[in-house]
Amino acid sequence: MTSVPAVRPAEAALPAFNLSNVRTLRLFAFALDAVVVVVLWWLWGALMVALAWPTYGASFGLAIFMPLIGVFYSGLTAGSGAMATFGMRAVGLKLSDTGGNPVGFIIAAGHALVLWLAITWSWGTLAAAMMAVSLFHPAKRAAHDLLTGVILSRR
Repeated sequence: MTSVPAVRPAEAALPAFNLSNVRTLRLFAFALDAVVVVVLWWLWGALMVALAWPTYGASFGLAIFMPLIGVFYSGLTAGSGAMATFGMRAVGLKLSDTGGNPVGFIIAAGHALVLWLAITWSWGTLAAAMMAVSLFHPAKRAAHDLLTGVILSRR
């Protein structure tokens, strides 16, 4: 008969992360990143309008990609060597796996996708509940952090 450890091995082996004020800083980072995503949406819209005349309006078919702009933005920035979006960098946060290693594009984009879906599907109610998990988790990890196996910490 084997015994089961009381703590999952991944949680037990967490390196020391600086978690001071992470919950507040991640909200400011999200607000800054939301501004960046809105600017990217505006630029995408301007591109569609600029291409409308030569393509006889077919460029407006590119509008289906607008919801993915925020996901790609997060995947490309947080999944890079900088380990952070521009908003995270501005407030001094980084996104890593539980071992402190950088995450790739797929994990970073998935992390953002879960949050964006929670915001849009429930008008923010589900996202607030996901963030409330961080009030009770010892490492201040939100539900979408736990789902994707990442941790947000200070640089």
